[in-house]
Amino acid sequence: MKRFSMLLAAGVAASVLFAACGTVPKQTPAPKQTPAPKQTPAQVAANVCPLLTAELDTLSAAGLFTGGAADTLNKKITPAVDAVCAKGATVTQVNVQSISSAAVPLLASIVKVSSLPADQKVTVIIAIGTVKGLIDTAFPAATATAATTAPASAPLAGSAFQ
Repeated sequence: MKRFSMLLAAGVAASVLFAACGTVPKQTPAPKQTPAPKQTPAQVAANVCPLLTAELDTLSAAGLFTGGAADTLNKKITPAVDAVCAKGATVTQVNVQSISSAAVPLLASIVKVSSLPADQKVTVIIAIGTVKGLIDTAFPAATATAATTAPASAPLAGSAFQ
Protein backbone atom coordinates (compact mmCIF):
# COMPACT_ATOMS: atom_id res chain seq x y z
CA MET A 1 0.00 0.00 0.00
CA LYS A 2 2.86 2.37 0.80
CA ARG A 3 4.48 1.60 -2.54
CA PHE A 4 1.18 2.43 -4.30
CA SER A 5 0.88 5.75 -2.50
CA MET A 6 4.48 6.55 -3.35
CA LEU A 7 3.92 5.81 -7.02
CA LEU A 8 0.76 7.91 -6.94
CA ALA A 9 2.61 10.84 -5.37
CA ALA A 10 5.43 10.49 -7.91
CA GLY A 11 2.81 10.48 -10.65
CA VAL A 12 1.33 13.74 -9.36
CA ALA A 13 4.78 15.33 -9.25
CA ALA A 14 5.61 14.09 -12.75
CA SER A 15 2.26 15.31 -14.08
CA VAL A 16 2.88 18.80 -12.74
CA LEU A 17 6.43 18.74 -14.13
CA PHE A 18 5.30 17.75 -17.60
CA ALA A 19 2.49 20.29 -17.57
CA ALA A 20 4.92 23.01 -16.48
CA CYS A 21 7.39 22.09 -19.23
CA GLY A 22 5.09 23.57 -21.82
CA THR A 23 5.03 26.88 -19.97
CA VAL A 24 8.74 27.66 -20.03
CA PRO A 25 9.69 30.09 -22.82
CA LYS A 26 12.54 29.18 -25.14
CA GLN A 27 15.92 30.31 -23.84
CA THR A 28 17.68 30.83 -27.18
CA PRO A 29 15.30 31.36 -30.08
CA ALA A 30 16.55 31.11 -33.64
CA PRO A 31 17.55 34.52 -35.04
CA LYS A 32 14.58 34.75 -37.43
CA GLN A 33 12.03 33.28 -35.02
CA THR A 34 10.01 35.17 -32.48
CA PRO A 35 10.46 33.75 -28.96
CA ALA A 36 7.50 31.85 -27.57
CA PRO A 37 5.37 34.15 -25.42
CA LYS A 38 5.44 33.51 -21.70
CA GLN A 39 2.18 32.00 -20.57
CA THR A 40 0.05 33.81 -18.06
CA PRO A 41 -1.05 32.14 -14.82
CA ALA A 42 -4.52 31.69 -16.36
CA GLN A 43 -3.07 29.88 -19.38
CA VAL A 44 -1.02 27.61 -17.14
CA ALA A 45 -4.12 26.90 -15.04
CA ALA A 46 -6.10 26.01 -18.16
CA ASN A 47 -3.44 23.43 -19.05
CA VAL A 48 -2.82 22.04 -15.56
CA CYS A 49 -6.25 22.19 -13.85
CA PRO A 50 -7.94 19.20 -15.51
CA LEU A 51 -5.04 16.91 -14.64
CA LEU A 52 -4.52 18.34 -11.17
CA THR A 53 -8.18 18.11 -10.13
CA ALA A 54 -8.37 14.54 -11.44
CA GLU A 55 -5.27 13.59 -9.43
CA LEU A 56 -6.64 15.20 -6.26
CA ASP A 57 -9.95 13.40 -6.70
CA THR A 58 -8.06 10.11 -7.07
CA LEU A 59 -5.92 10.77 -4.00
CA SER A 60 -8.95 11.70 -1.92
CA ALA A 61 -11.02 8.73 -3.09
CA ALA A 62 -8.17 6.26 -2.51
CA GLY A 63 -8.08 7.17 1.18
CA LEU A 64 -4.29 6.90 1.28
CA PHE A 65 -3.85 9.94 3.46
CA THR A 66 -4.74 9.99 7.13
CA GLY A 67 -4.38 12.48 9.96
CA GLY A 68 -2.46 15.64 9.15
CA ALA A 69 -1.78 14.64 5.55
CA ALA A 70 -5.50 14.16 4.90
CA ASP A 71 -6.26 17.51 6.56
CA THR A 72 -3.64 19.24 4.42
CA LEU A 73 -5.01 17.63 1.27
CA ASN A 74 -8.67 18.34 2.07
CA LYS A 75 -8.39 21.71 3.84
CA LYS A 76 -5.47 23.41 2.08
CA ILE A 77 -4.57 21.92 -1.26
CA THR A 78 -8.00 20.99 -2.64
CA PRO A 79 -9.63 24.37 -1.78
CA ALA A 80 -6.64 26.23 -3.25
CA VAL A 81 -6.84 24.20 -6.46
CA ASP A 82 -10.63 24.58 -6.59
CA ALA A 83 -10.29 28.37 -6.24
CA VAL A 84 -7.81 28.54 -9.11
CA CYS A 85 -9.54 26.00 -11.33
CA ALA A 86 -13.15 27.18 -10.87
CA LYS A 87 -14.81 28.35 -14.07
CA GLY A 88 -14.35 32.10 -14.41
CA ALA A 89 -11.79 32.28 -11.58
CA THR A 90 -9.16 34.98 -11.68
CA VAL A 91 -5.83 33.20 -11.66
CA THR A 92 -2.88 35.11 -10.27
CA GLN A 93 0.72 34.39 -9.39
CA VAL A 94 -0.37 34.30 -5.75
CA ASN A 95 -2.85 31.47 -6.51
CA VAL A 96 -0.19 29.45 -8.31
CA GLN A 97 2.33 30.06 -5.52
CA SER A 98 -0.16 29.05 -2.81
CA ILE A 99 -0.84 25.72 -4.52
CA SER A 100 2.87 25.10 -4.95
CA SER A 101 3.63 26.02 -1.34
CA ALA A 102 0.93 23.69 0.00
CA ALA A 103 1.61 20.71 -2.27
CA VAL A 104 5.39 20.47 -2.09
CA PRO A 105 5.70 19.82 1.67
CA LEU A 106 2.90 17.24 1.49
CA LEU A 107 4.53 15.36 -1.37
CA ALA A 108 7.95 15.48 0.30
CA SER A 109 6.53 14.13 3.57
CA ILE A 110 4.86 11.27 1.71
CA VAL A 111 8.14 10.37 0.06
CA LYS A 112 10.05 10.51 3.35
CA VAL A 113 7.76 7.99 5.08
CA SER A 114 7.47 5.70 2.06
CA SER A 115 9.12 2.31 1.73
CA LEU A 116 11.29 3.44 -1.16
CA PRO A 117 15.04 2.89 -0.82
CA ALA A 118 16.92 5.97 0.43
CA ASP A 119 18.51 6.74 -2.95
CA GLN A 120 15.11 6.70 -4.66
CA LYS A 121 13.65 8.94 -1.96
CA VAL A 122 16.39 11.47 -2.67
CA THR A 123 15.70 11.30 -6.40
CA VAL A 124 11.96 11.84 -5.96
CA ILE A 125 12.45 14.71 -3.49
CA ILE A 126 14.88 16.35 -5.92
CA ALA A 127 12.27 16.01 -8.68
CA ILE A 128 9.64 17.60 -6.44
CA GLY A 129 12.06 20.42 -5.63
CA THR A 130 12.76 20.90 -9.32
CA VAL A 131 9.07 21.29 -10.07
CA LYS A 132 8.78 23.82 -7.23
CA GLY A 133 11.78 25.67 -8.65
CA LEU A 134 10.17 25.79 -12.10
CA ILE A 135 6.97 27.19 -10.62
CA ASP A 136 8.87 29.74 -8.54
CA THR A 137 10.87 30.81 -11.59
CA ALA A 138 7.86 31.06 -13.88
CA PHE A 139 5.75 32.84 -11.26
CA PRO A 140 8.01 34.51 -8.69
CA ALA A 141 6.47 35.53 -5.40
CA ALA A 142 6.09 39.25 -4.91
CA THR A 143 8.97 40.69 -2.94
CA ALA A 144 8.58 43.55 -0.52
CA THR A 145 10.63 46.64 -1.27
CA ALA A 146 12.05 48.91 1.37
CA ALA A 147 9.44 51.55 2.22
CA THR A 148 11.92 54.17 3.27
CA THR A 149 15.57 54.58 2.51
CA ALA A 150 17.98 57.07 3.94
CA PRO A 151 19.24 59.71 1.53
CA ALA A 152 22.80 59.22 0.36
CA SER A 153 23.91 62.41 2.12
CA ALA A 154 22.52 61.46 5.55
CA PRO A 155 25.23 60.83 8.16
CA LEU A 156 25.39 57.43 9.80
CA ALA A 157 24.34 57.30 13.43
CA GLY A 158 27.34 56.78 15.67
CA SER A 159 29.73 57.48 12.81
CA ALA A 160 32.95 59.42 13.35
CA PHE A 161 32.06 61.54 10.32
CA GLN A 162 29.09 63.39 11.82
